[in-house]
Amino acid sequence: MARKLKDALELGRREIISLVGGGGKTTLLYWLAEELRQQGVILTTSTKMWYPPPAVPLILWQDPEQVKIELKARLAAGQTPLLAAADLPQLEKVAGLNQEQLRELAGWGLPATIVIEADGAKGRPLKGYRDFEPVLTPTTSLLLQVVGADAIGQRLSDRFAHCPEKIAAGAGLQMGAPLDTPSLAAALLYPHRSWEKVLPGVRKIAVVNKVDLLDDITPAQDLARKLLESGYFAKALLTGQEGYFSSPALFLSLA
Repeated sequence: MARKLKDALELGRREIISLVGGGGKTTLLYWLAEELRQQGVILTTSTKMWYPPPAVPLILWQDPEQVKIELKARLAAGQTPLLAAADLPQLEKVAGLNQEQLRELAGWGLPATIVIEADGAKGRPLKGYRDFEPVLTPTTSLLLQVVGADAIGQRLSDRFAHCPEKIAAGAGLQMGAPLDTPSLAAALLYPHRSWEKVLPGVRKIAVVNKVDLLDDITPAQDLARKLLESGYFAKALLTGQEGYFSSPALFLSLA
């Protein structure tokens, strides 16, 4: 499909995008970074994330004025910097910005979209939420909730979900329950009432990722339609990898 992800998201100028859920947030973050490179993009996290690839310069928050100068220089050079609070070499990760730092970053008004990885799912396609998760910043203008299509038809367990017991309690499911379309939709929708308190009126888009792993994408389409019916989402996207070189692809956009 020829359309770019940034076009499907209908991004405005200087959006602040928060990514939550499981099943490919980091992939989407770097996908957006590549598409938005020429317009300016700053990557960051409010939790922890793996070290960036070599092509993505890492900037650590120390002196704010110096950080601002370096970000401007990286953006002017057409780079996609990742801004973090600290290096965590023992984990091969970086620590995320706190709320005060995220507010300050947003307030600088740099000519860039800010993309925040606001959640961690330990590589599972589905995510349940503890009381302190996800780490959302009120400056968010677009929330992307991601789920891996490889969760469809599986069972609610630690193998396919991070914190499955939280999903069971929040969505009214039993541990081990099959994740058919209604159950998976319930698993994705249950935290939205609490999110609305932090992000009232913020635009939300559901992303069903990794649909390339499915022999038939009909269940993914059904899930996307179910999520749209909830009224929480402005749009739902089906995404995955396409072709021999595994380039990201937008398969379908529903609104």
